[in-house]
Amino acid sequence: MQIACPICRARHPEGTRTCTVCGHDLATLHLVVCPICGALNLVDDERCRRCATPLREPPAPLTLPETPATGPSESAKPTISAGQEAAQERLGPVPESSAAELPLGQQEPAIPLDPLAGLTAPLGLARAAAEPHRATLGLAREPGDAEHYDADLLAQIAAEPAPLTEGAHGVTTEGHPALPRGWRIALYVLLLAAALLPWVLPGLGSSWIQPRQAVVALADAVADLPAGAPVLLVWDYDARYAGELDPLATALLAQLRERQATVEVVAMSPASLGQAQRVISAGWGDQPSGPTLLGYIPIGEAGWRLLAEGAPAVGIEPVSDYAMVVLLADEAAAVRGWAEQVEVYSGVSPYVLVTARSEPSLWPYVQSGQLRAVLGGAWAAPEFEVASGQHADAVATASGYLGLTLVIAILAVLAMLRGPGSGPHRGGQ
Repeated sequence: MQIACPICRARHPEGTRTCTVCGHDLATLHLVVCPICGALNLVDDERCRRCATPLREPPAPLTLPETPATGPSESAKPTISAGQEAAQERLGPVPESSAAELPLGQQEPAIPLDPLAGLTAPLGLARAAAEPHRATLGLAREPGDAEHYDADLLAQIAAEPAPLTEGAHGVTTEGHPALPRGWRIALYVLLLAAALLPWVLPGLGSSWIQPRQAVVALADAVADLPAGAPVLLVWDYDARYAGELDPLATALLAQLRERQATVEVVAMSPASLGQAQRVISAGWGDQPSGPTLLGYIPIGEAGWRLLAEGAPAVGIEPVSDYAMVVLLADEAAAVRGWAEQVEVYSGVSPYVLVTARSEPSLWPYVQSGQLRAVLGGAWAAPEFEVASGQHADAVATASGYLGLTLVIAILAVLAMLRGPGSGPHRGGQ
């Protein structure tokens, strides 16, 4: 009996432990080669999967010793184990005439080696189908008149260009006359006036800007500060919200500079510290009396407690030592952290400058007294400049918006006067 390697299919004698071709361990796993057809089978297979040849040698037949006088006795019969009985039932009965005479290797199997032996036509094929042959083609038939007509029509359709204009219906409409030259000159003059209005009349927008109560409260609080009063600015926004909060922060710093207040700035992140430095440099420049940057502290419970209790070793005084505290934040979460961590321990209610989207969510803290006022950076900058008597960039921007609004209103009136129903219009089909 031969065995085969399951990896490279190399054949080896039975009992080989390692494949000489690929080195696979044949003692762990190998295949059994059928001695009749050469098919590969699993070790547990009793018969070949292709030809049904037994793969395991049948057990030796049981022979009883005979005595010359009496022959085999009942007591001398050997006992048959349960395994031998199962093997004998699986292999079938052994003929008595041949089992004792033929050796173990020459005994006939229980089934023939060729299960299809003796069958004349196992597939049931006819002799004509089994023999090689060539199919004979019939005589070609001449096409008729109808087929010639269809061929000519197909050639005509394929050769002619597609009639793209078939079924098309043109519609012409007379367009509106162009705007007269005088109207166009007036429009250009209005646009130029709207662009120059913030520089010619920078305080024009202050006449229609009405500061809210929170803005007036912050402007009055800054105006009441004595000279040299300590003010703490807690900076918690970076360059992402600079376009919205920088005008308001610049206006606040300008009024604090007029009051000659001692301003100290502490940031809640490195990005916020850089943004505070840029805004202060644009407002103060290199003046020695400018705000003092104390650095930044990490936001969180530890940072808020550090602000509440102070750290004199690093130059941070408790918030209760400042005459005014202003928190500049880009999210409502930072303001809620102050109200829940700092205000509880120090009792200091700051003024808050936040983005417009965060302002409505902080009104309950103002009503409870935890915050003095909340100002939205989108529209509070021009209001603060008007309330504090300044005419800086925010009011100039508001004046520009006013001029642009007037131009848009004039254009809307011209569009209604020159609309489709006022001019000549003609359409045809």
